[in-house]
Amino acid sequence: MPPLPYTSDTSPEAAKIQLALIRQMSPLDCSTKAIRLSNAIMAQSKAAIRESFPDLDELELKVKFIEIHYGKALAEGCRSKLLGKHID
Repeated sequence: MPPLPYTSDTSPEAAKIQLALIRQMSPLDCSTKAIRLSNAIMAQSKAAIRESFPDLDELELKVKFIEIHYGKALAEGCRSKLLGKHID
């Protein structure tokens, strides 16, 4: 059974080229790209949360991000420490 592609919209030929290029990158370049991608995804997530909850202030938006991505228990702890409030 052939391995599954890492994206559904990439042809096997393109995937081979992408992997070859990635393998040629230095560890620093790979790390830099990974961090940039992670930051971009986090920014998109925060923008979506901001759009979905326009009445929340910046600190509450950060707590909402934590709740969505890491769970209600961690968000509750952060909210209690940062805001002195509890999640309803």
